[in-house]
This record gives sequence, structure tokens and C-alpha cells, in this order.
Amino acid sequence: MAGVGVRLSWSGCDARTGQVLVELPDLQCSRVSSLIAATTTTQASLPVWDQTPPGWVAATKPWASVLVLSATDDDATVPLWAGMVTRRRRGLGSAVELSLSSAEAHLDRVYVPDLDLADQPQTTIAARLGQVMVRPGSPWQVDAGTSAVRRDRHYRDASDATVGDRLGELSSVQGGPEWVVTWRRTTDPVRYVPVLVVRDRVGASRLAGLRPATVFEAPGPVVAADLVEDYGQGYGATTCTAVSTGVDEEDRPQASRSVAVTDRLPAEYRWCPSTSITSVATLAQHASRALQSVAEGTVSLTMTANLDAAPRLGVDWSLGDEVGYVVQPGVFPAFPDGLSGVSRAVGWEVDLTGARTITPVLAGGDLS
Repeated sequence: MAGVGVRLSWSGCDARTGQVLVELPDLQCSRVSSLIAATTTTQASLPVWDQTPPGWVAATKPWASVLVLSATDDDATVPLWAGMVTRRRRGLGSAVELSLSSAEAHLDRVYVPDLDLADQPQTTIAARLGQVMVRPGSPWQVDAGTSAVRRDRHYRDASDATVGDRLGELSSVQGGPEWVVTWRRTTDPVRYVPVLVVRDRVGASRLAGLRPATVFEAPGPVVAADLVEDYGQGYGATTCTAVSTGVDEEDRPQASRSVAVTDRLPAEYRWCPSTSITSVATLAQHASRALQSVAEGTVSLTMTANLDAAPRLGVDWSLGDEVGYVVQPGVFPAFPDGLSGVSRAVGWEVDLTGARTITPVLAGGDLS
């Protein structure tokens, strides 16, 4: 975060309305994180003593409360992360132990009814799935972009599939949409509400030929870097085959293999993206999408930076954005020629202990 003295604060909110019930200045939490289309979890502890604000019991009630971490500087207050309280443990001591899950966990607790969506933009299909969450007593909002990609999806309640299941299947096909859950802060009164954001591609891309707006540099705000190139089982393959289930082996839908030409030894990845898929064409889209990700192995870069000096999450950059990275040559032995490029921030982690840091997880782009 740019500037010195960024203030982090926790608020306990009503999960149904987003209304702030109480501020929790003594809440202890080591780290929070976020990933595109994924649930993240963490643990927290609330010391309870005579100065603890009244209302903390209601503000930490499992599945009825949300704990929101906000960052405030001279410019704005931005919700960085929010966790549903999934478990609370109390004893005769003074500490209340809490398990928190990001809002994506709610997507796996709501089931999809019968929906027939023929020849619809893929973002519209994803939005209709998200709107299943928008029920009386629920604060959820849906923000869906337009898409020229049209698909057919026919969902049945009898399949016992959740909103998270269906969004996961849709996003994992070739050219499928992406989604994230963000939090919106409103005022008068202050509320925090979850927003399911759906796009063909989440985040902002840099303009062609221009330097990205956000760059993480070492030496500089970046205090640690970790470049991982992985071709282990499940992380790299030259051939991908998507299958579904059938009455017997002969009836099982199976797509033709998608094969990449590389200088690596042959390696096959075979999996079932969903048991309800009957279309071989849909399976082929899954296989093609997977091959794009694993043909050259899985490459990721993390750049850990000082939280107060780094580009501001939620202001200068957000999940899914393209950001720049620079490791100066001749400074760090493991990178004798340096390292630089542009990649997507597919995740991030904030360490709240000691010297506070933020770590964007970079993948794709120049790392591919």
C-alpha cells in the first residue's frame, strides 16, 4: 500500500444485511488471501475482556456474521477481505477461536434449481447461477459483463449441484468466463455486501505498448520473491483427456485427446470435469482449456512486498489485473540476468504479523 501508516481494521457484520454490528480492534489473525474462483480460509482469535465492545457475541455467530478486514489511508477505506464465520469455539479462558471462510464458501451451500439456458451469453449463464444466491434475507449482488461467447446449459435440481459446482464447470471450459467475489462498502449506514463479479476475463489488462500501471520491484518495496516451475503430476502434461460418466465403459462420454507439441517427454492428464456432462464437444472444450494451462507446466511467481510501500490493493490493482514485475540483474544470485515482465495477479496474500506484507501471486503472461 502506498504511503505510510495504512490502518487495518476488523468489523463484525450481519451476514444477512451487511450492517456493521461492532468494531473488533483486538481481533488477531495472521493472514488472509484471495484467489480467482476459489474459497480461501483462515483462523482468528478474539481476546475477550472488560474492554471488548458489546455485541461481539452476535458479531461472531457462525453463518450469521461476516468479519471484514478494511484498509484505510489518506485516500479511501477499502474492504480487502471478508470471511464468513464457520466455526466458533469458546471455553473458560479469555480467547474465542474462530474459523473463517471467504464468501465463495456460500456458493457451495446453495443448490441450483431447474434452469434451461439455451444459446445464452456465457456471462448471462453465470449471472443466472449467481442470482440463485439473491434470495430474501441475502445481501448478495451480481455484476455481470457482456460476452460474445454463447453456450447452452441445462441444469436440473435432481443433479444436486451447487452454484459453486456449476460456476466451476462453466469457467473451466475453453474460453469460459471468470468470476470473483468482491466486497462493496456503502455508507449511511456503513454496510459491506458481497458482489459476484462475472466477466469473460476478470481484471484489467495493460494497454498495448505501455508499461503496466502497477509494478512490483526488487530492490524496492519487494522483500522476497519465489519463482516456481512445476511439471509434477497434475501440474504439467502434453496430452489432456476429459471424460464424464456413463452406464458402463462403452457408454462413457470421452473427448478426443488434446495434444501439445513441446520438447518434453509425453505426459497425459485425464480427469472428469463433471459427472453430468454428456456432450463430447463440451468435454473437448474442457480438455483444450486444461492443455493451455499445463502444456508448459505450471509457472507461478510471488513477489512479497512491504504493505505500506507496495501498490495499494483495491486502489492501484485488483485480483485479475495485469501487473509488472522487475528483479534487477546482478543483484540476486538466483536471477543473474534479472527477471521482468507482465503477468496476471491470480491471487494474493496479506501477512498481518510483524512487518506487514502483501504477496501477489502472478501467473500467465510473460511467465507462460
